[in-house]
Amino acid sequence: MKTVALCGSRRFKPEMRGFGKKLKELDVVVFEPYLHSGQAGQDEWAKLSDGYKKFVALGLTHDHFYKIQMIND
Repeated sequence: MKTVALCGSRRFKPEMRGFGKKLKELDVVVFEPYLHSGQAGQDEWAKLSDGYKKFVALGLTHDHFYKIQMIND
């Protein structure tokens, strides 16, 4: 069974979700990034302090590298 980790920014969310869906239809295990969007998510992000924004970004980066590591093991 093939496994893929997708990476990218919210700018390409529709394309990444569509590509991920096509891969899943081919029985590929797909790890996709968290791509929150919409006004509610932007409002929540704007309320965070710079310190928390850095903490969230570090967590998302760690999560992505962890998914890549799982694929390579």
